[in-house]
Amino acid sequence: MNKYSVKLDLFKNKDSRIPSKKHFKNLVQIISNIQKKSIFVSIKCVKKIEMIRLNKLYRNINKETNILAFPFKGPIVNQELKNFVGDLAICYETVIQEAIQGNKSILYHFSHIIIHGILHLIGFDHLNNSSAKKMESLERKILLILD
Repeated sequence: MNKYSVKLDLFKNKDSRIPSKKHFKNLVQIISNIQKKSIFVSIKCVKKIEMIRLNKLYRNINKETNILAFPFKGPIVNQELKNFVGDLAICYETVIQEAIQGNKSILYHFSHIIIHGILHLIGFDHLNNSSAKKMESLERKILLILD
């Protein structure tokens, strides 16, 4: 079994609909096992106002999004961080709103969005049809494992 780790930052008065750290760790473990690669990821749940600020700062887009992925590209200076793949900022208010509007389970939608973000951190993208199909196929595979 591969080694995996999650650093999860939540608000002090977090929304009870945000999945538990255990759930996020389970997602990372599943991806780690499928990829046969150790993964350490930092996940921060943010409010809409913070997500708008981050999206504007890093993508020059002045609106909210459900998740932003920041792949780690720096040198590894600490052995504890050798498996660090990057940071995710997830806008929990947006994810909850999307789930409700899409008539989806909030837990399922959180899972899908986190999986999508982690796949971006480890090199997957959806810039063309071929890479999008590959990424979407892996997302579905992981979601089926959760069921």
